[in-house]
Amino acid sequence: EELRIPDSAFECDTKWEQMEGFVERLGETASSLGLGFGVKFSNTLIVENHRDFFPAEEQEMYLSGEPLHVLTMNLVGRFRERFGDRYPISFSAGIDKTNFPDAVALGLVPVTVCTDLLRPGGYGRAAAYFTELAKRMRGVGAATIDEFILRAYGHEEAAPGDVSAAKLLNTKTYVERVTADLRYRKERTSKVPKKIGRHLKLFDCISCDKCIPVCPNDANFTFVMPEMDIPVVKVRQDGADWVATTEEPITVRETHQIGNFSDFCNDCGNCDVFCPEDGGPYVMKPRFFGSLEAFRESSPLDGFHVHPTEDGCVVSGRFDGRDYRLELTEDGERARYEGRGFALELLCYDPAGTLEGEAESEVDLTYFHLMDRLQRALLVESGTNWVNS
Repeated sequence: EELRIPDSAFECDTKWEQMEGFVERLGETASSLGLGFGVKFSNTLIVENHRDFFPAEEQEMYLSGEPLHVLTMNLVGRFRERFGDRYPISFSAGIDKTNFPDAVALGLVPVTVCTDLLRPGGYGRAAAYFTELAKRMRGVGAATIDEFILRAYGHEEAAPGDVSAAKLLNTKTYVERVTADLRYRKERTSKVPKKIGRHLKLFDCISCDKCIPVCPNDANFTFVMPEMDIPVVKVRQDGADWVATTEEPITVRETHQIGNFSDFCNDCGNCDVFCPEDGGPYVMKPRFFGSLEAFRESSPLDGFHVHPTEDGCVVSGRFDGRDYRLELTEDGERARYEGRGFALELLCYDPAGTLEGEAESEVDLTYFHLMDRLQRALLVESGTNWVNS
């Protein structure tokens, strides 16, 4: 009842009878060439987006995790009823530490994981898989995988020493068990991560760090930024003088900040799924590029490139699609600040009061302050991170 599968999900896909023909022909061809042949179960399942977690304009979503585990195990059971143990099966559907030993007991290889490692804890969750497998193996007195396959479900007498036969018996037993297992029912699997009704900002969040381990590419990272008020200042030329207007400063109250390293981020949005706040860390948090070329090619995406030089540091920044460049001396006291229609030189400790240069229109010094504070935090205040390494 929960899974609404559109007909379009299967209109262009292989039908079961076609698959049987593929496997027979490919298996025979591989054998005649002295090669191996195997199958994999399964891809994600396309279902209708009828809930309110994802945007309404997204018509479809992709099912994975616990429900897919049950569906795919039933496919494995049906496949083995047809082909026995003639072909190895690679399995990837809803694997976690609890059912990993069962997949091993069925002789599935390799057993691969995705969804579980995209949850809080990330790759650190994988260690528990082998702890659980070792526990299950000790429980039946198995020292090898073959012994475990023979003993896992008590079929050793029905298939004495016959690992292949034990795989088939284990498959039938496990498919029946997992289909009736309450842990895979909707009531246990339909919960979504909670949001707290706040929206992310460039700086400061609840600092739960959930966005870090759930990133499959390790693109999100932490850095230290001292508490401060970042001035919001705009200046314009009035003859030979500069006139400054100020607004409420940007307050930074958390020393623990989150950044995103764009070179590693594939915009999958998984950090947004688990972040208690709205907006998505990969979108709202400072995004840094590993090279100036990558920064330029990313236009109009906002972000930064920080590049230490022999004489100081150069920071390239993009705000609301507009590019800015900040060149700092080695002592960090003097700077050259450039953007569309202006090129200025100034002293960092009093930028509005030491301006020299030309500007066609009003210049926002807020971006100067932001880029200066970020480069100081990434290169000086913080420990090792993707930017300073």
